[in-house]
Amino acid sequence: MENWIPANWEILANKLLSLSDQLTLAQQVHVVIFAIALIFIISNVSKPKIIAITAVIISYFIWRVNHTILPFVHESSIIAVLMWCYLVAEIISIMDIVQNDAFELIKTRRKRRLSWATMAPNWEHPSVSTAPTARVPQVDILIPTYNEDGELLRKTILRALEVVYDNKTVNVLDDGDRAWLRDLCQELGARYFRRDDNEGAKAGNMNAALPFLTGEFVAILDADFLALDNFLVSAMPAFADPKVGCVQFPQVFYNPDASQINSKTYGKIEDEQWFWYSEVLPYRDSLDLATSCGSCSVVRRSALNEIGGTFPADTITEDFDMSLRFLEKGYITRYLFEGVAVGLAADSTQGFFAQRVRWALGNIKAWRLSLKRRGRLSFASRVLLVEWRVISLPARMITLLAPAFVFLFNVWPLKVSSVLEYLVYVAPFILVISEKEIRTARAGVASIFVKMARDAGVAIVLGSMILAKLLSQGRPVFKVTPKTRDKAATSVAFAILIAINAFLTLALANAAFRYALGANWSDYHLVSALWLIWNLTLTLTAAVMFFDRAPLRKKDRLVPADPMECWLEGLPGQSTIKGQVTDLSEGGARIALPFCLQEVESLVLVLADLRLKARVLDVGNMVQGHACQTRLRFKGHSQNESDDLVRLLYSGRFIPEVLKNTSVRKKLWRPSDGQVRQSPATDDQASADLSRPQPGALQRPGRDAFPKRSGVGRALKPLRPARLDIDGGA
Repeated sequence: MENWIPANWEILANKLLSLSDQLTLAQQVHVVIFAIALIFIISNVSKPKIIAITAVIISYFIWRVNHTILPFVHESSIIAVLMWCYLVAEIISIMDIVQNDAFELIKTRRKRRLSWATMAPNWEHPSVSTAPTARVPQVDILIPTYNEDGELLRKTILRALEVVYDNKTVNVLDDGDRAWLRDLCQELGARYFRRDDNEGAKAGNMNAALPFLTGEFVAILDADFLALDNFLVSAMPAFADPKVGCVQFPQVFYNPDASQINSKTYGKIEDEQWFWYSEVLPYRDSLDLATSCGSCSVVRRSALNEIGGTFPADTITEDFDMSLRFLEKGYITRYLFEGVAVGLAADSTQGFFAQRVRWALGNIKAWRLSLKRRGRLSFASRVLLVEWRVISLPARMITLLAPAFVFLFNVWPLKVSSVLEYLVYVAPFILVISEKEIRTARAGVASIFVKMARDAGVAIVLGSMILAKLLSQGRPVFKVTPKTRDKAATSVAFAILIAINAFLTLALANAAFRYALGANWSDYHLVSALWLIWNLTLTLTAAVMFFDRAPLRKKDRLVPADPMECWLEGLPGQSTIKGQVTDLSEGGARIALPFCLQEVESLVLVLADLRLKARVLDVGNMVQGHACQTRLRFKGHSQNESDDLVRLLYSGRFIPEVLKNTSVRKKLWRPSDGQVRQSPATDDQASADLSRPQPGALQRPGRDAFPKRSGVGRALKPLRPARLDIDGGA
């Protein structure tokens, strides 16, 4: 055993030395640069990492020109043109990655931005109520809605009303002309708006209500986002800076997206949007170039007035368009990486891609329109904000298809002198452009591969859809993203992936057939075959990820942010039993008990101030002799009990189970006992008119704390434009 490790290390060292002897000096330098980059990627040392990655990419493209194109261009003018065209496509395919790296490289170090904790670090749980002389700026919460169902909207309105803030109104903007929604708003105590037409889609819906809102700020919640208690108290301190026109928070989801459901990888990989909210927007924010994403944002009305007084309706992405207009006027969007709401992710492939096509086309149009306007936004900043995915994804699709053309049409995108040379340059290139997958992987190599496969699937399907939209030259139309599964509609995206896989499989079969017949294979053919097998493996995995399967659960689970006790009552022959909540949903709970129960048809779960009727669904085994995991299913709830459960479940005291990674939790959720931590602006920020709460226990304003608004609604009715109906609620 003593000699085993040295002997094996010696063998390995000798093999590496013999391998290095086969490499040229340039290839050895490339390997060393990649090794340095890999060290920085794993350790996440930001600027050295980006510099090393850039060096690998530059070295790769120098090799591509000098060793895979120039030595072979004399063979045919057509081959030369195709090789150069493919090189351009390859460069374009990584432009969105280069864009993100550029933001990370030039990001600045700013002082820690305003927060309740930094403004009053000695206050543990101050009251949200303000001193009599303080003035709390009014915030109008807007919930634009079109065709969402009643159960979802009830939860959204309930949670918006529970947001901790003294001076707010909750306004439901109905673009679907639904009488039952008016009744729901009256029942819960929210204002109801309705207009006669749907002109301008979401932006037009919000603009129709703006003339009747008197708040200094408007907060936007999409109809499927449930606001946590801290939504507004986390946002308002940032407005102490007069140049902040909008505050944006990350969009966090309580259910897995389509790719996570279909591959059964949620809890192992993040949702597809996570990189945008955890990496891209923080880098952009450091340069004051963050942009709004619509929901989970708060907008200053005075800044909105300077860009016309309404949300821009010229594009289907009014949020990005508004941010560009703010930048041109000298206002910025401040991005705060804190969970203030949880939403419903598109769990169908149809909704997943429809949403992303709308973002890509809307953003590129908004950027193009910004070129026609003059303002304070510099040319360099405009370049940094280009929606590169519109062209990089179709180009990436070309790189995935390229090796198939070798065996089907004898079209060569590149040629190499040896397989070893190819692997030395291409393998590091693939790894460094997959840097985010490597760095954020939580479940090892399999996690990295699954993320790369998802990116390949997105490139193929989204690239195809973007090309189809651009070639059709039709005007993009705003459509509400479908959030539920639709098998018929899903087949469009899946069919694209099946067609691509069939094309690649046909090429591989042709290659195998030619090889079996004894065709003269060079290193060119072997490299193309390896490249083709790799791409086919990615696209087959992507097809699995975007073939819709039944959702794993009817109700998504959330886990306590901090340990939470509960009690069971009504057990035969037992007194009250104390347990601990493991997870909770609208349909049931899992609790840890000191011993295992038998199946019981009726008991009462006491949790916080709730008493919930339930039955024992199943009982697990003792875990390490400490606790027995018991699953309960709720039954016989009244509407009030269901409402109270929603108020508790989405208050911020629970974290979506889909976010299992502890680092994600620590970033988004602050350790708490369910209370909102907050503090006022300092004296030198008094001009911002932020609230000045006094120390004390948290006081959540209940429904009785809000004034009745039915009279206000009646007074506004005669003034409504285009027959905008307003109801003040109960």
